[in-house]
Amino acid sequence: MKRSRALMLGAAALIGIPVIAFGIYIAVNFVLPSLFTEPSMTGVPTARSNNLDALRTQQAERNLTATAMRGSFYQNNVRAIAFAQPHADSGNAQTLYVSCTAARGVTATPNNAPSPTPMPSPTPDPTPAAVGESNFVFLSIVGEESEACYQVGEILNGNYVLAVGVTKEIDGEVAIDLGNLANSQLSEEINVNLAQIRSDQRNRDNWMISARGFDFNRFPIAKFTDAELIGLPERAYREGETLTFQIKGNLQVREAVRQTTFTAMGRYQDGVLVVTAFTDLKLTDLGLQPPNLGFVRVNDEVRIVLNLVARATD
Repeated sequence: MKRSRALMLGAAALIGIPVIAFGIYIAVNFVLPSLFTEPSMTGVPTARSNNLDALRTQQAERNLTATAMRGSFYQNNVRAIAFAQPHADSGNAQTLYVSCTAARGVTATPNNAPSPTPMPSPTPDPTPAAVGESNFVFLSIVGEESEACYQVGEILNGNYVLAVGVTKEIDGEVAIDLGNLANSQLSEEINVNLAQIRSDQRNRDNWMISARGFDFNRFPIAKFTDAELIGLPERAYREGETLTFQIKGNLQVREAVRQTTFTAMGRYQDGVLVVTAFTDLKLTDLGLQPPNLGFVRVNDEVRIVLNLVARATD
């Protein structure tokens, strides 16, 4: 009798220990993160809310390659992956204009995008350029050479992918004061045609423009108005230098308006201005409900990238 009881207790232990361990694993990696994690604007859990999840996210970022990410949404137990920066701090090898699709294997590089040009070696200039007389140059954004993109994580047919869509229908104007950069301005409106966004999935594009989706056929134009250029120095421009600044304004998508700030880098040389800018926001902040259609589920967090080329107007 004692032997039978011992055998029963041993069998229960063999079965119970794995079950308890599995329950702890599920709680730590899936239940607790969903209860306590506060998603950031890029979808990365914050360190204060969930240190374990944040550490996994950091590890995933270190392992992030230039190709599109595929695999389970919970791969490495990371609930969402931060987007790669649209431009990198790589010294002299840095290129200012990098298509938001070229390095990710998601879609082909848009036609007519200018070839990336390696950054020139910085030349020491111990004497900062002084403020000079106003010397405005007026430039127009060239849509054929520019692009506006979205980057958003989604689960498509069970795989986690980075969806990227591009439109080249962009218009607007820039006035650069070469004598005092702080006086530079953008036009009253920068317009982007959302109905012309294209990705590597036709069904995704058709859904976005349809009435059952984002209805961009009815509300095709996104407007960026009341723009301020923040952080430009109060001095004359040095030909060919690259500047980092912010672009703050009101972004209107459909009927929703949200104050938005883009982080930007720009360079003016030989009559051509090249600017790369990005911002992270949430679709719901723009009145857009992320689709959840069973076979596809889209993150709320989205990155907007602008690669702009502007040329002098006559």
